[in-house]
Amino acid sequence: MNKLLSIGLVVGFFLGPSVWAQSNVNAYEVPQVAAVESKLFVPQRDLAVHLGVLPLDAFYKALTLGLSYTTQFQSYLGWEIINANAAFTPIYSKSLFFNKDVLHSETSFVLGGGMVAFNSGESAPMFGGGAIFRVYKSRKFSYKFDGRLYYTSAAGKSSNFLLDLSVGLAFEFGDEVKKDAI
Repeated sequence: MNKLLSIGLVVGFFLGPSVWAQSNVNAYEVPQVAAVESKLFVPQRDLAVHLGVLPLDAFYKALTLGLSYTTQFQSYLGWEIINANAAFTPIYSKSLFFNKDVLHSETSFVLGGGMVAFNSGESAPMFGGGAIFRVYKSRKFSYKFDGRLYYTSAAGKSSNFLLDLSVGLAFEFGDEVKKDAI
């Protein structure tokens, strides 16, 4: 039995490379990863309602209420018009949730600026950025989890940074699937 196994190993050692050479496949080549499906959800125009908190100031905590309208130019580039932020969405994912449900989601990075008004009546310009994590419920409805850090040059404040953490509900107004969906 050992003699037969030894002969098999020797034959396999000499014939193995010729089999790979004939099939034009490199036995040591790393397989290439390729996407197998298109995005299922591609937003075009959505309106979102946000509820958030400004947690950084040690003496003053504020709740925020917001409304945003976003239009998508391409599947990865959009403009959040009302909030005046630019959004770049390079990450789209499909995840298995508790081995039962498939969740479609995307991550966007935002940059923007605007004006901040304080209770004292002062106002100051602000600029900054953050990230938005969106989970799709359907083609017309999604949840947004938004975190943004802004810097303001307002004088006499306990901090020049404003952190806004919010949760939003987005409603899609687009009807057709965009042609550039990946």
